[in-house]
Amino acid sequence: MTSLKVYKTNQGNGVLVSLVTLVILTGLTLTFLKSSNLSLSLENLRYDKVSAQYQMETAMNIEEARLKRAISNIKLNGKLQYAGGPATENFTELSNLYVDPTNDVENGKILSKNFLVNAIESESFTSGGQPIAEHEFTDFATAFPSDWIDPNESDDSFYQVKYTFKPLPTRLQVSPAEIEFEYEYLVEVRAYGSVNYTEMQSELSGVIKVPLQNAPFSKWAIILNELKNQNGSTLVFAGGDTSEQFQEVYNGPVHVNGPGYFYGHPIFNDEFTSAAAYSSWYNWSVSGYTCCAIFNAGYQAGIPAVTFPTDFFNTLRLAAGDTSATAATNTATVDSTELEGLLAEHALGTLVGSVTTGIYIPIDNQVSKNPDGGIYVEGDARVSLNVVQGLSDFSSDEWTNINVSHQSCKFQKIRIVSPTGAMTSRNIYIGDDPCEVTYVFDGDTLTNAPVVLASRLNGNVYVNGKIDELGGESRTRPAIAQDFGFHITATKDVRIVNDLQYEDVEYHELNADGSSGAGVVATAWGEANSSGLDPTAEDLSPMISDESHTVLGVSSLYRNVLIHTNAPPNINLHLAVYAGNSNAFDAGTGLGCGIDTAAKRGCGYGYEAWNTALNMGSIKLLGSIAEFKDQTTGVLSNPPKGYEQLFSYDYRLRQNIQPPAFPISNDFDAFPRIVSFKAWRLQSAL
Repeated sequence: MTSLKVYKTNQGNGVLVSLVTLVILTGLTLTFLKSSNLSLSLENLRYDKVSAQYQMETAMNIEEARLKRAISNIKLNGKLQYAGGPATENFTELSNLYVDPTNDVENGKILSKNFLVNAIESESFTSGGQPIAEHEFTDFATAFPSDWIDPNESDDSFYQVKYTFKPLPTRLQVSPAEIEFEYEYLVEVRAYGSVNYTEMQSELSGVIKVPLQNAPFSKWAIILNELKNQNGSTLVFAGGDTSEQFQEVYNGPVHVNGPGYFYGHPIFNDEFTSAAAYSSWYNWSVSGYTCCAIFNAGYQAGIPAVTFPTDFFNTLRLAAGDTSATAATNTATVDSTELEGLLAEHALGTLVGSVTTGIYIPIDNQVSKNPDGGIYVEGDARVSLNVVQGLSDFSSDEWTNINVSHQSCKFQKIRIVSPTGAMTSRNIYIGDDPCEVTYVFDGDTLTNAPVVLASRLNGNVYVNGKIDELGGESRTRPAIAQDFGFHITATKDVRIVNDLQYEDVEYHELNADGSSGAGVVATAWGEANSSGLDPTAEDLSPMISDESHTVLGVSSLYRNVLIHTNAPPNINLHLAVYAGNSNAFDAGTGLGCGIDTAAKRGCGYGYEAWNTALNMGSIKLLGSIAEFKDQTTGVLSNPPKGYEQLFSYDYRLRQNIQPPAFPISNDFDAFPRIVSFKAWRLQSAL
């Protein structure tokens, strides 16, 4: 068989090649990574090509994953100073160090690049400033070489890699404070077959965005002012010695403005932070609850406290149809005159006089009927959610009024009724792509023709009163349609009476150590893979794809977010909660919580029957909780009362997504993401 011979020379990786005629006719340019001394058949060459392609694909997967790890872990958590950054990570110090105040483009690019280098290298330090020598990002130039290198010459991989980062102009905004760094990146890989005959090349490019801004409260799995409820009772994070006891495992960042209190050994798989000095923290150890708390990702004490806002009228503005450029960030009070102007045209007619009890869906005019907001409710309400599609999911009266062209589409259903019958109820159906449409039915008289709006609502629901009941219509159906985003806000209490599940969630069995099993055993629709389990089972862990845009926020502006007394055991809650009002209870307005002392005032999230209900199982929460005063969900007793808490932090809330107009904290942080990328392959082979 025709073959080629390769002879080693004494010139490093250079080779002397003798080719027979058949090989010369191929006209190939040979590039070698490592020299060898082999005799190759055509079969060897074909194998070499396959080997090169495998090396290239493996190498690109490795390098892409490395870049994603570096970017996704960029945070403002006090470590930047150890890598050459400022000691104080606020807007002023960061802009002074990394943003060129002149129009010097080249200097601006250098400063911008410095931020990327410092931010990634800071990941290699502990919270106390100690370098982790073996960390992959200790040295930026080594992790992301600008010249061709073999990342590991001691292994059997045959590839080289090169990175290019091109800083783009930095965007600086003073109010609200924001700095956005942006970089084009190019990752180049060239890989070789196992006998170094075939070369293949691959490139990956895209844009890295790193905005620095005040963080939404959904950044934390749990954030609260202090571990005291409105009665002044001390609350604890708990971890018992056996499966019969409370086993609290927190898979997301946790922050307390006050001291940390720990009963036994709760497990924190992400960072735990406190604004109080470590000397004020306390660990209890009793029979069955052996000391101490387990911080698998470390902890920090004495960091700046996070301020809870007491007003955020941007949610009202967006729900009521404020289309101004600043509506999403404008938290200023909306008076009655402004509200009447926003609701002047709504789906059910034209406002005459003041805003009375009812459900309002603002539109541009009565002809085109384009929604310019969400849903505004004046008065108390009950809100139920569902995902529907097809004849069987609608009443016959409703179905006859759904346009034939829309009958194949999926809809997000929102049903709003009055607890007292004080207003006409509404069944609202928001069409998924490609049905950009909203149907508004009279929920009391379904035979009435619906109002049909020309597009979808913006996802904000604002109730000027209490939400007496909130939940999905079924425990084995999703409440929120895939890739829909909602923020439901009430001025008074929100009481969750049933599961709130994302359509694209998947459930895995929960292992004894708090980790999730590999297989999917259930979805929001019920059993999966013949597991015999549905979403109502206790020891399940919810998961959702990083690419999903499905999200729900539930907020109480001046009161609590509570799980209803009539809620079911093992309830599933997929949502970001905010109940951060710090005021004491005012009997005149019915707003605020607790008596007016520092130890007892303030509202939060809890369970109404926390000290009476038995055998409630777990709150299986996928999302986050922000509360000023914890309202208690369960009691360490025998038997346990209330709910055990099983938290699965939704890491998308950390960087990728948040509910519309969710409350923003005073904590300045980074929210990096790789916006887009392109990949293509070039090859030179037989």
